[in-house]
Amino acid sequence: ITDQQTLSGGRNEVLFPGVFQLLDFELAVKAERDRAESTAISELEGTLAYISPEQTGRTNRRIDSRTDLFAVGVVLYKMLSGKLPFFGADDSEMVHKILTASPPSLDGFGKFPSVVVEIVNLLLEKSAENRYASALGLAHDLSKFCVHAAGGIEHLSHKETLRSQ
Repeated sequence: ITDQQTLSGGRNEVLFPGVFQLLDFELAVKAERDRAESTAISELEGTLAYISPEQTGRTNRRIDSRTDLFAVGVVLYKMLSGKLPFFGADDSEMVHKILTASPPSLDGFGKFPSVVVEIVNLLLEKSAENRYASALGLAHDLSKFCVHAAGGIEHLSHKETLRSQ
């Protein structure tokens, strides 16, 4: 994803308990071309839960590739917990939660490896500077975890790559 629009969960499925497959993502932004205020929050249709704090327009922060990583965090959180990390009664409350609230701990939804919880929490950081610098860092950590989970390495030292890539 390179356009930093809004990434939302498309077709994701559980293959069997504990194994998920991302089938596709869907970019969904409703653009009302005949209106000058085409970036207003009210124009986001069905994807508000996936926007990053900087996409709300209320942080005075630049939107870059780390915005998409936040959305990946929302998708992963939802896949693991079955729920969105941020929810509200209306759009305003949803935006407020995205800006200020921490998501409920994944520990309340099951027993997940601590590194997986740490990766998801890192993706959902409010400040883009505290997320992965690029998808390469995320891919590296996920690959290391998968190898470790399959018994390929004895120790997983993921902290060295968190935020650095």
